[in-house]
Amino acid sequence: HDIRPGTPVRVRGVDAGQVVGVDYPDHDGPGAAVAVRLRLDPRFAGRLYADGSARVHPTGLLGGKVIAVDPGTPAAG
Repeated sequence: HDIRPGTPVRVRGVDAGQVVGVDYPDHDGPGAAVAVRLRLDPRFAGRLYADGSARVHPTGLLGGKVIAVDPGTPAAG
């Protein structure tokens, strides 16, 4: 999805950080997942929960991307 270092990260639509790395698995096949490392502003640290998720979203017509984070719910811890 064209994610690379520098791709913006938003939490509920607010700029919160950026991608700092994309790590590819040592092998292909079932269970092989790409890991995306993010750097977030510390003010969001207490607002991300265990049931949170992230998705890649397009921005604009030129093919830009952003990582959109849904922080989850406080009940999930």
